[in-house]
Amino acid sequence: MHKDFDRWNKVKKEIEVSSENKSVLVGEFYWCKIGLNIGSEENGKYPIFNRPVFIFKKIDYYKCAICPLTTSGRKYINKIRLGYINRKKNYLILDQLKIIDTKRIEDRIEIINNNISIKATKAVLGFLDSFRNTQ
Repeated sequence: MHKDFDRWNKVKKEIEVSSENKSVLVGEFYWCKIGLNIGSEENGKYPIFNRPVFIFKKIDYYKCAICPLTTSGRKYINKIRLGYINRKKNYLILDQLKIIDTKRIEDRIEIINNNISIKATKAVLGFLDSFRNTQ
């Protein structure tokens, strides 16, 4: 698959110059310009390279920890089904958890079922806790 890194670099430069940091709410879902990444790292969707994400932790006004979502139902050990968001089945990709600048954050996604946020939080905590028990 061809990846248009030149297009992503243009979008990334626009984010740096014209986007402002945003205040985010922990436990909420947002659209995020996650970018075009390397290998098996999750990519945003062309042409603006965004995808929905779950805000797991607010580090400060400039940074937060996110976990990307996908609508792909393909079985994968580190992916859990959350439920329906915007009338589509969504899954949390636990092993793609990362820190981002809040300039990448776009619009908040309205979630009607609060249990989805609770399920996402428990899943991320469980995933992180699994590292504590490995040697």
